[in-house]
Amino acid sequence: MPAHDDVKAGKADFLMAFGETARARRGVLGLTQRQLDARMGYRGKFSGGVERGVRNLTLDNLYLLAAALETDPRDLLTE
Repeated sequence: MPAHDDVKAGKADFLMAFGETARARRGVLGLTQRQLDARMGYRGKFSGGVERGVRNLTLDNLYLLAAALETDPRDLLTE
């Protein structure tokens, strides 16, 4: 079993990579973070936290994000 610090580091790397994938997809669609947040039904800075790798998503929010990015949730996890 990996050490706790290794797991935490892996999680941080995963969240950063996920955020980069979401940012790239947002760029393809030509959306601002504010527009993406509005598509998700949020008024705050939700997508910015995702893109910086500091927001940990629930599965519900993963689904909302994918719908707003016009993609399948699995595609955001595998890119």
